[in-house]
Amino acid sequence: MHESHGKLLDEREKEKANAVKAKIMNDKNSRDMQLRDEKRRRKMEEKENMQQEHEYIQRLRQEMDNERQMQLEKRKQEREYLQKMLHENEKNKARQKEEEE
Repeated sequence: MHESHGKLLDEREKEKANAVKAKIMNDKNSRDMQLRDEKRRRKMEEKENMQQEHEYIQRLRQEMDNERQMQLEKRKQEREYLQKMLHENEKNKARQKEEEE
């Protein structure tokens, strides 16, 4: 009877040890899964942030190009206006000269 009681205690200790091992493995697997999910989430966030930064840079470049084009167009119009004014001044001078003669 003493031997069967000892065997029963040994069996219970083994079951407890196995239960502890199973719990530890379960916890480890759960942590591993959380770490994988966190890593995946962080990677996706970084990718999304890079995409947003790229789009932002493209938008800034486009705005700068548009601004440059507007400045060029404005200068062109100013030159054309000055050319027109010079031409009209020349005409007026010529007309005045004819009238004086």
